[in-house]
Amino acid sequence: FSLLALLMIGVAAMWTYVAQQFLKTAVTTENEPYLERGRALFDVLRQRTQESLRGQCRVLVEDPRLKSALSTDGIDTATVTDILGDLARLRHAGMLVVLSTDGHVFAEANADELLWLDLSASNVVKSARLSNEAVIGSWVIGGKIIDVSTMAIRFNATVIGYLVVGQAVDEGLVKNAAEGAGVDLGLVLGNDVALGWPDNERTRTL
Repeated sequence: FSLLALLMIGVAAMWTYVAQQFLKTAVTTENEPYLERGRALFDVLRQRTQESLRGQCRVLVEDPRLKSALSTDGIDTATVTDILGDLARLRHAGMLVVLSTDGHVFAEANADELLWLDLSASNVVKSARLSNEAVIGSWVIGGKIIDVSTMAIRFNATVIGYLVVGQAVDEGLVKNAAEGAGVDLGLVLGNDVALGWPDNERTRTL
């Protein structure tokens, strides 16, 4: 009797496991189109932001005050920082960074954690060196994803620096994608949920 009971328990456990796996597969299959729609909508919204950054970079890189300052021998960081601050206030959000010709951060607005960093190895900076256009890319800074557009600043055809226009991927973008697709959406960096909507324990646990 004991052997039969153990056998029945074993069979029951096996079928319970099989049923659970089948249920997980079925739920995944059923939800896959919704999740794909959420991912696709997130990508579309993010691409719009990146294209907007590209357009802003093209305009701001031609700012005469910025060009005049950077073309002046011995220009100080404080002067360029003031100019970037004025331009940043016009944008109302995001960061502006000027890189030296060798890729070091020379001045910034709303990105003080980057000051003096060497960003010459960044793919977006490398691409900007080889392009006459604004290029887009992404950085991870302080646990946030920052979409950036970078373009060479030229004076009389000579490169005198690089302008970086950046915008963080924020809760508003994730919320719009999640609500538009009708799904819960989380943005994961490493093992942590950097952003999620709805912003609650359930999203973080999932």
